[in-house]
Amino acid sequence: MASQLKTVKAARNDQGECRKCGTPLKAGTGYRYWKPGFRARIKNKVCMKPECTPKRSELDGSNMSAALEAQEAAHDSVDGAEDFDTVQQAVDDCASSARDLSNEYEDSANEYPMLAEQNAEKQEMLDTWADALEGVQSDEPEVNAESTRTSEQIAADQEAWDDALEEFKSEARDAIDSLEY
Repeated sequence: MASQLKTVKAARNDQGECRKCGTPLKAGTGYRYWKPGFRARIKNKVCMKPECTPKRSELDGSNMSAALEAQEAAHDSVDGAEDFDTVQQAVDDCASSARDLSNEYEDSANEYPMLAEQNAEKQEMLDTWADALEGVQSDEPEVNAESTRTSEQIAADQEAWDDALEEFKSEARDAIDSLEY
C-alpha cells in the first residue's frame, strides 16, 4: 500500500534535514513528507527540490515495492543504454525480478492460506508483467562491414542502427510501464 505524499508550504518550526540531500528544513520553508507503513509515527521529510522527490517504490510499504524498484532500475538502464544488449539485459533483469516476486507471493499463499486470494491477484499481475517483458526481444540490424563502403553508406547504416535502437528502447519502455499496480 502506497503512502500518501503530503506537502507543507511553510513549516511552523524547524523540521530537521532533508533525508535525501541533507538540506536543513527551516521554519517558513516548504517540505514534503510521507509516513511509511500502517499507522507509522515517523515522518520521512524531504525538501522541495525535484531530485529529492521520493520514487514510487519509496512510498510503497508492501512487497510490491521490489517490483517498483525493478521497474525504476530498468527505466534508468534503458534511458542510459547505448546498445541493444544493455536494453535487453535491463528488460531481462526486470522480468526476472517480477518472476521472483511472483514466486514469493505463491510461497506466502502456500504458507498462509488466508492470503491465497489476495496473493493470487498480485501473482497474476506480476506474471502478466513478466510475460510482457519476456516478449521484448532485440532485433539489432546487421551492419555491413565491407571496407569498400562510402562515408554516405556508413552514415546511413549508423542512422538506421540508431533508429532501430530508439525503437527498441521505446518497445522496452512500453513493456516496463505495463505493470498495472
